[in-house]
Amino acid sequence: MTAQREWTFGTNRVCFEPPGLVVAKFVGPTGLEEARNVLRVYKELGTQQPFFLIVDTAESTMDKEAREYFTQNLRLEWLQGVVYVGAGLVQKAVTKAMAFAISVAGRSSLDFLFARTVAEARALYERKRRALAAKVA
Repeated sequence: MTAQREWTFGTNRVCFEPPGLVVAKFVGPTGLEEARNVLRVYKELGTQQPFFLIVDTAESTMDKEAREYFTQNLRLEWLQGVVYVGAGLVQKAVTKAMAFAISVAGRSSLDFLFARTVAEARALYERKRRALAAKVA
């Protein structure tokens, strides 16, 4: 994947930025249909190559059906790492518990990180990208 692409679903936006960054911004309430659409994009991109994901949830709420859909259908093999921007205490606690359960099960060493701003999230992504490139070299 070499070209930048963008998708919009209601008030939510997903943007792929080469070489391997996906930035999702959720605004307002997110329901099951939006979750399905966003996950279709993640699947399309992730089956081509794993990507690093920045998810900006600072201005959003997600209903229970949408949260469950993401939890049940997001595949870790699509991801190299995730940074949540603007996550509340509940989201942080749930994400940390999920990351711990995944690591204990030996399924992944996927990083789940948190940032206050998108700029901070991008800096975390750049550090992770450089670290991955150094491992390959």
